[in-house]
Amino acid sequence: ALRPGGVFIAEWYHPQQVTGSYESGGPKAVRMTVPPSELLTYFGRDPRDREGILALDTVKAMLDEGPYHQGMAALTRVVWQKPA
Repeated sequence: ALRPGGVFIAEWYHPQQVTGSYESGGPKAVRMTVPPSELLTYFGRDPRDREGILALDTVKAMLDEGPYHQGMAALTRVVWQKPA
């Protein structure tokens, strides 16, 4: 859905959100989270796609997104640019 050269930016909960001691909300099942390795199966099929990964990180960040999403969270972030 992106034009060539377009940038996709996304953030998901990491599996540690469920398996760790994070109480900042999010899914209750690991299957509903996204590890970086899963993103490589989507953005790494074609070598050109993998080159488009500008950032792929697991981070811990403070959430302040309303009463049910506050506190430290484990997140997976990606920035990907579609090849031109």
